[in-house]
Amino acid sequence: MADWSDLPQDLVVCICQRMDSMQDFITFGAVCKTWSSAATKDNFTHQVPLLMMPDTEDNNSPFPGQCYNLIKGKVSRLNIPKTITQRRLMPWCRSSLGWLIIASSRFLTDDSRHIYLLHPFKHEEIVLPTFEFEFGFIKKFVLSSSPSLTSDYIVMVSTTWSDRKFAFWRPKDNGWTKISSELNNWESDTRSYDIAYYKGQFYIVERDGRVLVCDIDDPNKAAAKLVVSEMPNNLVSNDSVQQLYLVESGGALLLVFRLKNTSRNGFRVFEVPLSTGNWLDAKEVENLGNRALFLTLNNSSFSIEVSDYSGCKANCIYFARHLLSECTPTCTDLGIFDMKDGEVEPFTPKSCRVQQPYVWTQWTF
Repeated sequence: MADWSDLPQDLVVCICQRMDSMQDFITFGAVCKTWSSAATKDNFTHQVPLLMMPDTEDNNSPFPGQCYNLIKGKVSRLNIPKTITQRRLMPWCRSSLGWLIIASSRFLTDDSRHIYLLHPFKHEEIVLPTFEFEFGFIKKFVLSSSPSLTSDYIVMVSTTWSDRKFAFWRPKDNGWTKISSELNNWESDTRSYDIAYYKGQFYIVERDGRVLVCDIDDPNKAAAKLVVSEMPNNLVSNDSVQQLYLVESGGALLLVFRLKNTSRNGFRVFEVPLSTGNWLDAKEVENLGNRALFLTLNNSSFSIEVSDYSGCKANCIYFARHLLSECTPTCTDLGIFDMKDGEVEPFTPKSCRVQQPYVWTQWTF
């Protein structure tokens, strides 16, 4: 029998560089030390964003157990260990920078819950501190950087119970720190706000266009401060907004509106006017150039440079809308919005069954 560890190293590297499946790449690196030395970040080509969803073969799995590949047009299993899937977990998950945040559904003796960060491909876990306050559900989750790459990262979440709360945690902290706000009327509807990490700071946007920056350098004085005032109705009417997203793209912080009551899916994109704080100075973005945006309701939205991801379309918005019923998703729920002509097309074939809840995830090594 051939000794696979004796294959020439340049051939092993060549094989690695041609793999487009992270699951296969990780399995490849586990064969032997020689192959493991080739299965490095530099030898893995860019993985296209994946749409993660529940495992149809495991009805007890509350978080994504499979994913849809845009380029291959097919669904594959994540093979998450049963030691993880068999826990009593909340029936949701959120994604940021390739990591998921999940929580236990059973209260502990101290009236708190177990909370974890999970890497769905490498199956790595990070146990987070429990909340010392009632938090309901985690509605938004954003990482400052990937825990795969650095230990200097921040986890930011928004939670909802009787009212909305924002909190953050760093590996050096003993627990979560709540963030106060200059605004007294936080809206509790998930669709009414979003969070993004941009140039070293966390930003929050309200449904009316008000933008706040989170000052968290001193945990004892953590606060969200207003930096952009309310958007005038003659720019984008609040009544016409179905959902809004805050996302970094090409070095700019963008606010994306998904509009309702239109003949087709409509999106409008603006660059957040952080320099003046006035929406009348904002530039409307009509062309994303060689970039594409990936948006879902409770997900950390992101953008990619399309030239790095063969098969993705430039100047487009990939969206996945949360459905309130069990109806089959259509191109108005899962689709690609073309910024040039305003047309929408589905990104999944009719033969492919995609079920909610689903979240976009981007790969981090």
